Amino acid sequence: TGGHYIETLKIIKQSSNLHYSQIAKNLWRTHKFRGFYLGFWPWSFLQITKGLPVLFVQAETKHVFKKYTSFSDTTSQLISGVLGGMSQGIFVTPTQRLKTIIMTQSVQQPSVSKIIKDTYQMGGIWSFFHGLTPMILRRGIDWGMRFSCFHILQKQIKKTKQNQELSVMDNILCGIGAGFFATITTPIDTCIAESQKYSSQSQSWSKSRAQSRSFSNVIASIYNNYGLKGFARGWNVRVVHSCYHTAWVCGIGHVVFSFLRT
Repeated sequence: TGGHYIETLKIIKQSSNLHYSQIAKNLWRTHKFRGFYLGFWPWSFLQITKGLPVLFVQAETKHVFKKYTSFSDTTSQLISGVLGGMSQGIFVTPTQRLKTIIMTQSVQQPSVSKIIKDTYQMGGIWSFFHGLTPMILRRGIDWGMRFSCFHILQKQIKKTKQNQELSVMDNILCGIGAGFFATITTPIDTCIAESQKYSSQSQSWSKSRAQSRSFSNVIASIYNNYGLKGFARGWNVRVVHSCYHTAWVCGIGHVVFSFLRT
């Protein structure tokens, strides 16, 4: 959860194209100290468990590939990471949608019941899954890149040190490097923020109008409003967030899973 404020800056940047300094000022002016954890309760709190589907699906599918296929370790890491990421995309979309609505509203944070009610009235259950397609794509490619790059970096460090045992810091550094390479998915990440953001106009859309905001329509909207640069919005903050998150999940997570399996 330490990266929550970083994610807030990223999402608002991707959905508005404001400068970071202006975003920070707006958050402070509107929410004061609450701006540091805007949308945290209960949506980000519920997302504390979002690493579980990634680690579980990735570990189990990698075990299956190792036992029943002739895939190389790097290929197994890549495919299992993609599958783990896709499972996380489905798991996290509803809470990410609600969190993004709260982060991109310019008014005081609504109550939990009101945000759920307003979102449901906009188009039923489907309203909670806006951005599902880019979310599955982004999380799949993202985690495939993270796990495969993490594995490649581990091999390089072992080769350089001529030692098969890596320290916790070695694994954290591998996680940071893998997180950096995973930011290649930033254009898709921008589409997620654009799909899920709050819009006063969208709150009055009918169900059919809300559902018509497809992935292709979102891509066209970003290009028409911001040009090609619009797809890179929030990249620099995403680097920080991705490196931080991957260092925890892949770096610390690798150590924990290795300990549990012994």
